[in-house]
Amino acid sequence: MNKTMNKLLFGLLITLVGVSVQAQNKPLACLDVAVGGLQWENGRWTNSTFKDEKFILVLEGDTFTKESVGKVLKHSSSLGISCSVLGPLITCSSFSRQLIFNTKTLKGGVSSLFGSSMQDGSYKDSIYVQAFSCQPY
Repeated sequence: MNKTMNKLLFGLLITLVGVSVQAQNKPLACLDVAVGGLQWENGRWTNSTFKDEKFILVLEGDTFTKESVGKVLKHSSSLGISCSVLGPLITCSSFSRQLIFNTKTLKGGVSSLFGSSMQDGSYKDSIYVQAFSCQPY
C-alpha cells in the first residue's frame, strides 16, 4: 500500500472509532422539576425547599456511566456507585443516596436519607427528594 492509501485508511478508521464511541454514550440534559425535604434545625426536623439543579446523565448501553451518576449523587468518585437495570428502569446508589430513572418517560428522582439514621445532636444531614426530567442533549 502506498502512503496516500495508508493515510486515507487511517483517517477513515479514526472517524469510524469516533462515531462508534459517540454512539455508545448518549448524554441527557436534566432539570429538577421539584425538590424538597427536611433540615435539622435546633434539635428537630423542619420542612425545607432546596435549590433546583441542572445536570447531565450519560447513558452508556442500557445504564448510566458511574461518573455522571456520581456527580448527581454528589459522590466524590465513581467507586462505590452501583447501578442495575430492570426493563426501562435504571436504579443507581451510593452509600446514602439513590437515583431512579425511566428510560421511556425520561423522568426520575433522587433521594438522600442518611440524615434520618444519624444520632440526634447539633447536626444531621438533610433528608431530601428531587424529581427531575431529561431530554437528549
